[in-house]
Amino acid sequence: MYYKNTLDHANKTGIIPVLLLISVISAVAFLAVSSFTPFKDRLFSLLFFKSFSYAQQTSSSQPEIGFNVTGITHYGYNDILPYSQSASVEADLSEIQKMNGAIVRVFVANNKISDTEAANRLDVFLTKAAVYNISAIISFIDFYGSGFNPQGTDQYYTGSYNGIPLLGHTFFDTGYKDRYLSFVKTVVSANKNHSNVYAWEPGNELKDDSSPQTFINFMKDVTNTIKSIDSVHKIATGMLNSAHTALTPGQLYPSLNNIDIITVHTYNGDHGGLADVIWAIANGKKAVIEEIGYSGTGDRSGAMKSELDFWKAQGATAFLQWGFLAQGLADNGNGDRDSGMDTIWHTDYNTLFTLFKSYTFNAAPSCDQSQVQMSISPNPADVGSSVTFNVSGNQGSTYFSDNWSGGVDCSGGFWGSKTCNTVASGNFTWTHSWKNCAPNDCSVTSAQCSRSDSFTTLSPSDIQPPTISSVFMSNITTNSATVTWTTDELATSKIEYGFTANYGNQTTEDVNIMTSHSQNLTNLSASTIYNFRVVSGDQSQNQAISINYSFTTQAEVVSDTTAPAKISNLTASDQTETSANLSWTATGDDNIQGTASKYDTRYSTALITDANWNQAAQVSGLPLPKIASSSESYIVVGLFSSTLYYFAIKVADEVPNWSALSNIAIATTLSPQTSVIDTIAPGFVTNLLAKAGDSQIALSWTNPTDSDFVRTVVVRKENAAPTSPLDGRIVFEGNQTSFVDNNLNNGTTYYYSVFAYDRVLNYSEGATVNALPKADIVSIVQTPPPASTQKPIKDMTVDELLAKIAELLVKANQLKTELAKMTSQPLVPDIPTAYTFIKPLYLGLKNNQDVRYLQTLLKSQGADIYPQGLITGNYGLLTRQAVIKFQIKYKIVLSALSPGAGLVGPKTRMKINEILSR
Repeated sequence: MYYKNTLDHANKTGIIPVLLLISVISAVAFLAVSSFTPFKDRLFSLLFFKSFSYAQQTSSSQPEIGFNVTGITHYGYNDILPYSQSASVEADLSEIQKMNGAIVRVFVANNKISDTEAANRLDVFLTKAAVYNISAIISFIDFYGSGFNPQGTDQYYTGSYNGIPLLGHTFFDTGYKDRYLSFVKTVVSANKNHSNVYAWEPGNELKDDSSPQTFINFMKDVTNTIKSIDSVHKIATGMLNSAHTALTPGQLYPSLNNIDIITVHTYNGDHGGLADVIWAIANGKKAVIEEIGYSGTGDRSGAMKSELDFWKAQGATAFLQWGFLAQGLADNGNGDRDSGMDTIWHTDYNTLFTLFKSYTFNAAPSCDQSQVQMSISPNPADVGSSVTFNVSGNQGSTYFSDNWSGGVDCSGGFWGSKTCNTVASGNFTWTHSWKNCAPNDCSVTSAQCSRSDSFTTLSPSDIQPPTISSVFMSNITTNSATVTWTTDELATSKIEYGFTANYGNQTTEDVNIMTSHSQNLTNLSASTIYNFRVVSGDQSQNQAISINYSFTTQAEVVSDTTAPAKISNLTASDQTETSANLSWTATGDDNIQGTASKYDTRYSTALITDANWNQAAQVSGLPLPKIASSSESYIVVGLFSSTLYYFAIKVADEVPNWSALSNIAIATTLSPQTSVIDTIAPGFVTNLLAKAGDSQIALSWTNPTDSDFVRTVVVRKENAAPTSPLDGRIVFEGNQTSFVDNNLNNGTTYYYSVFAYDRVLNYSEGATVNALPKADIVSIVQTPPPASTQKPIKDMTVDELLAKIAELLVKANQLKTELAKMTSQPLVPDIPTAYTFIKPLYLGLKNNQDVRYLQTLLKSQGADIYPQGLITGNYGLLTRQAVIKFQIKYKIVLSALSPGAGLVGPKTRMKINEILSR
């Protein structure tokens, strides 16, 4: 189709020298296509047909019919299809709807546009197609250098076939992770909510000639990625057939767990994908003849109908005619002269239209094969003898024709019984055709119906057994396995197996003759080596036996039902006004053995029991469990002063199995009169580093050395550095000094701020860093270079001195505030009489008059609420800490971790307005 498009464009521009050159190239390409069917005009979208719930729909067993259309998502954009018109989209969809078309396959990529633009074009098309009740299969890249590939992937077309660029090994090995995979993520994420997405498709006829296993790994990675984003819609292979990848169905498809639809591409009666269809049906997958067509410009409807009937008999559920352009449309530069259906290059548009529509919307009776029974005797027969063809049960049908293939010589007579002489050896097909009558009215008949049966004639000298090849084991579990193999002629299937090469067991022989064989071994023992060989016999009773093979069943997985032992020595000590220390001894993964997976620690002002466990406040930043018998500790912060608290812990393993409730630890926090109020935050973290990798960023830092330091909080954003613990997503909390952030999007810059806090929930200034994860790239970015508090000043660098000055300036400002309080210097104006707070106030507001009045009110509450007393109009961390203390004082929240803590919402405004009204 690449060469045909070039010729079409030359016709439009009238460039005669170019036309002559391209004519030569087209001739060469046509000869290539004749011997290399997979390349057959791959620049198109494909259309499925399926039945609708209309009053005259076909039965559920009727196959779906489809057609090719052009790269319809790119019509009218004047880039890769410069002669297409946007109006052609409506024309094609309307014509498709008239034939009860339901699904369109599109090549969504375009090497001239960005990923986002391609996703947007698909979005526009899906929205428009939904009006016509048409869904879409979306194919992400073309194996052939057609231009239907994501921008930035041209470099991977390193292969060649008759001058046609092909995707090379580098793409399937690692190259697809560079631009293709991000394109897939962009398109799926942007369009997954369209209800008329029928299936996603990794690409058109993809394969890796140099490494089939690399191709399998590529397909697994891509389909896993799609399913992780969109678990609802199906995934199709988009492949010619498994043999195109140098693999058998049994070697390829069992590895692709996320594939729902097995596709086959076939032309001019070639049945190379039959093994794939058989495998799909046997394994509960949908088999779709995704590309099908006949060359020529005359009436091809008879040949096409025979082909459709053949595949229907094999169990295929849909057929997709290649190359569709709606009636009346001019050539848009993306048509198909060889195997297509249009009114430009072919004359059989109307007969094909009638044929295809008869499969989806039959007014006449449908073809019911159960009405006709066929038999051949003897089967097989020796060459030179005779064979009898019998047909019966033809009630309600009118005779049409019989066809005996070249293996026999038949003359005269038809219907019922017919005896013919065998003239050649081989495998042949007999086809009987008829028309079904409508009930009680043979003037109304269906389109031609047919049924085929196969027969074999044998040479008297056939003494050669079948040749067995491609023996492959798959689906190996603790008690079962699947064995597949092929033979070079039709043969039976059986497996002999056992613990040794003497075997002792065998499967039931499958007497159905075939060339692709598959049998299951069941009732096996776990963790056991099994020996086996396969046995196949042809129709002349020649038996072939393979060499010995072996495999090992998987180990039996013993489910873990043992929970960690409960903690029985939890204690609470070292209480302050707002905190308490908890300590205990670690139990284990299984009772008191091993290492558990996580803790759940909670506290309450009521005695904690199993009944009220879920109502108790849950703490954050807990340490990961240590090995059994190790000492553990944790500081609970954000508590009320002068309050009795109950503490309890549960432990979980990896299942998770949860332990019983621990013993209850009790502690009473100190009153404000017995402790000095701490208003100074701990120092900020230093030596903050970020190391980017593939979809992850590793952070490391040094915690401050303040005696009241408790934990650090790591906050992440994608557009700018977080300015507070609430400005972004908290991805880590604890007293460790490193953390790995996983499952990130490559190519996106992530910003992190790390805050330290003490027992009173005074938060330090944030240390910031950013990094850009990218596949196969490792980078370290440090922003800003932190000062080391351990170095002597004389040994510090300029950047370290600047960081130290910034830290000291923060401390100086806090000291100035304290000095202003002690000297009673007026800092703010009074709040206006009868003023009422009516709007929510929150972290991040700047130069706000309500915030100034709020700070005035908080300052009036005393040094234990707002020791800094700053009136700035900016809602920063100091103001938030003061609001939390105000809320705790008036019992609006339980602690700094409670919902609504630090936010001036309805309850907090009500209390403030109540105070102002006194």
